Amino acid sequence: MSRLFISHSSANNAEAVAIRDWLASEGWNEVFLDVDAERGISAGERWERALNEAASRCEAVLFLISQNWLDSRWCLKEFNLARKLNKRLFGALIEPIPIERLPADLTGAWQVVDLASGQDHTMLRVILPRSHEECHVTFSKEGLTRLRSGLAKAGLDPKFFAWPPPDDPGRPPYRGLKPLEAEDAGIFFGRDAPIVEALDTLRGLRDGAAPRLLAILGAWGAGK
Repeated sequence: MSRLFISHSSANNAEAVAIRDWLASEGWNEVFLDVDAERGISAGERWERALNEAASRCEAVLFLISQNWLDSRWCLKEFNLARKLNKRLFGALIEPIPIERLPADLTGAWQVVDLASGQDHTMLRVILPRSHEECHVTFSKEGLTRLRSGLAKAGLDPKFFAWPPPDDPGRPPYRGLKPLEAEDAGIFFGRDAPIVEALDTLRGLRDGAAPRLLAILGAWGAGK
């Protein structure tokens, strides 16, 4: 399951690939990008449904904002879908655009970082999928630092749980009738999608009116 979903205009494929590669270099490997050969949309797959399913399963959506993104009806649909699903939203300006021209729902409640301004740009070399064309993209170093910090503060840092635990190298992965404990986080998996769904629901409840109640139902031993 991808933790981050990159929303972008097809005119900005180079910038999107550059952001994906930069995120990977910082430890974020669970990223959905539609043009990605491995994690993106497969040949013959219904692209609109695939994008909607990927957006619903991710933890946060990163919007690469350009004039083409603002003019794209599909990008606007992705933005509204992410809001409806109560996703964490991050906006990244990849072109100099006045802040007042951005969607108020994005700038009013969520972080927007500027990757296009300043004099501290760094150049990223990317190879575009399918065409294998080499492109060079530049982003603000300060903007990338702010984006990394914002993702980490939102609980989306790229940390993982090592197995076996450093202080218990002989710990067995099969617990039998013993309960899973904090030390077993490295082998507890398969609940990512329900966890994301529950967190999205909680964010919606937080912003809504009372009463606020979320019940998690399941059989004994199901992993609640």
